[in-house]
Order: sequence, then C-alpha cells, then structure tokens
Amino acid sequence: KEQRAALRSIYSYMAAAAVLMFLLTQAVLRSWTLSALSLLGVPVAALGSLAAAAINDGHFSLGSLLGLAAVLALMVRQGIGLVAHFQYLQLNEGEPFGEQLVRRGVLEQFPTIIASSVTTLALVLPFAIMGDVAGLEIAHPLALSVLGGVVTMTLGTLFVLPALYLRFGAGWTADRLDLEMETAS
Repeated sequence: KEQRAALRSIYSYMAAAAVLMFLLTQAVLRSWTLSALSLLGVPVAALGSLAAAAINDGHFSLGSLLGLAAVLALMVRQGIGLVAHFQYLQLNEGEPFGEQLVRRGVLEQFPTIIASSVTTLALVLPFAIMGDVAGLEIAHPLALSVLGGVVTMTLGTLFVLPALYLRFGAGWTADRLDLEMETAS
C-alpha cells in the first residue's frame, strides 16, 4: 500500500512537472505548436526507458522511474535547444524555412546532442554493468532506464524532431516573421 501511494504521489508530481514544462517551453519558443513539437520527442525517449525496464526484470521500480524522469528532462532540453536553434537560424541569420534550414540546424547542433548523450551514457554505464547487486537496488534500474532512453532520445532528436519541424514548423515561420518585421518597424 505504501509503495502504491508513493508511486501515485510521484506520478502526480511528474504530471505537474510535465504541464509546467509545456508552459515554460511555450514561453521560451513563443508558440504553442512549437512547444508541442519540441515535446513530441518525449514519447520516443520514454519508449526506450520503458523497453529497458521491461527487458531488465519486467517491472517498473523507483529507480526505473527516476531514470525515466532524467531521460525526459534531457530530451526536453535537447528538443528545446534544437527548435530554438532552428528559430535562431531563421530570425537572425535569414535562413529560409525548408529542408536546408533543418539540415543546417541539425548539423550545427549534432556535436552538442551527441556529447550530452555520450556523457550521460558514460555516467550510468558502470551501474548498468555492475548489475543488480547489494547497494545498487535503485542505481541499476535507473542506469538501465537511462541507457535505453538516451539511445532512443538521441535518435528521436536527430531524426524525428527535425522531420516534425519540417512538417509543422512552417505555420510558425510566417506568423513569427511577420510579427518580428512589424516590431522592428
């Protein structure tokens, strides 16, 4: 009973954090569409974490939940960074919306995305390798959850998010550029 109550409490905190994250993302990107777009990579990252937890022992523990939260936070950070960079290229460097913009944005952000992913993997890999031994009851499932999530998160950030931006980012571009032009005048 106590574990269920604790998990319910953690789930409610995570839901509140997700709503707050969405609102903060909207404030940064100044667009509901781009806010939703930058957060669409979150399910991709979650799938990797959940798959790793399922492969490990089939149940979702506190460590797995903490690992999932860490992966989701990193995914949101990378998603916002990539979409904000696309915006920067359009507004400040005059790059027209299209495939070239997305390609350039991904290439310029590639080292940052890979560096944060590799660093995260390097930090949790020892705990994953050591296995589920005494003293690592929380760290081992956390590490496995992070490993699975980071792999899918990186792929999602480099492939899924740019494709979604190409599909749904055009509407923002015209409205935002008109607003910027009016403000500048």
